[in-house]
Amino acid sequence: MIEENGVVVGLKGEWAIVKPITSGGCSSCSANQGCGTASLARFFGQRQQQHYAHNPLHAKPGDRVVMGLEEKALVSGSLLMYLLPLLFMIMGAIFLSNWVTIPGWGADAMASLGLGMGLVLGLGITRGLSNRMRRQLYPKIMRIQSGSR
Repeated sequence: MIEENGVVVGLKGEWAIVKPITSGGCSSCSANQGCGTASLARFFGQRQQQHYAHNPLHAKPGDRVVMGLEEKALVSGSLLMYLLPLLFMIMGAIFLSNWVTIPGWGADAMASLGLGMGLVLGLGITRGLSNRMRRQLYPKIMRIQSGSR
């Protein structure tokens, strides 16, 4: 289980909007001056992140909470978000370049069209699946830390 501390900043139905409590990140690392990630963070600025977390404990705004995410959910979500659209892109390129002909269009143009169509289709299917699998793919509030209410 991957856990992270945060503060509930809002509610949306059975979901809590949680702002993670960071421990300093790039500013506390000894390799700060030579790190590319730290340089990018200084250039673009640090954006405040917020996460949706399933809220079975009914945490309220202002509560300090611990969010948890199963490792299996992290792997499943990563495969869903990256691999599925990529597979649809490859299948679309292969299908259109080999089995569909449009007069005046070569195989490369058809493959490019297939890549685009596969990407759109793959992202659409990914969005639909992630909405159905929301409880499995999103973090869950595991506990409310004492003294926050």
